[in-house]
Amino acid sequence: MSCPPAKSDVINIVINAAVAVGTIALAVLAVFGESVRRRFLRPKLSVTADTGTPFVEEFREKQSSTDSDEVTRIDVRVRIENTGRGTARSCQVVVSKVLKLRGQSDDFYIFREMTPKTLQDLQGATTFDVIRGVPTYIDIAHIEVVQDTADAEGEVPSESALPRLLLHVEEAGQMGKYLDVEQGKVVVPLQILSENLNTPDSRYVMIYWSGKSLASRESSDFECRIANEDEIKKAKAAKR
Repeated sequence: MSCPPAKSDVINIVINAAVAVGTIALAVLAVFGESVRRRFLRPKLSVTADTGTPFVEEFREKQSSTDSDEVTRIDVRVRIENTGRGTARSCQVVVSKVLKLRGQSDDFYIFREMTPKTLQDLQGATTFDVIRGVPTYIDIAHIEVVQDTADAEGEVPSESALPRLLLHVEEAGQMGKYLDVEQGKVVVPLQILSENLNTPDSRYVMIYWSGKSLASRESSDFECRIANEDEIKKAKAAKR
């Protein structure tokens, strides 16, 4: 008849088992720990667009002729929020294409294709962190009256006095000049990059401007939102 193991033997077995488990756990952590940590602390970004404050900001100037304030410019922004567990580091918002609705049709065409352009936040930075619970606003466009230069006969086009929609990407070969889409409906595909996101996050922003008075903010004259599924589908199929 065999004798039961001594109490000290049982303790040694338990200790050795615990050491073995601990060693295996440390080995797993050494191999997969950073991957697990990055997955657990992964940021999760969302993009919102709207026509209310603070997405849209009016700038006014006092007119000497009437001694009243008049809207001279409207800035348009999108908001990026992080609902994940970790900070989204070194983010950039990139635009490489702009789609525009063709006349009275229901189809989009490629209005501009360009080398990737990086949008700025409200501090003028093109690379920024997005902290959980602290939204970041990105300037995407503005609307203002753009005065055209006179032609060879010294005439200035009458439509130049109308407010135009300008996207905050530079015209090719024209440093400091924003892309002038005048009026109509455009879709702007945004690529959101981050140091700790495995793949870019894509969003499509729709902006509509009727070209009428800057004082009008009715939905029939001005709209800014995330594009719906139908608009995204047509924008992806757009050709020149």
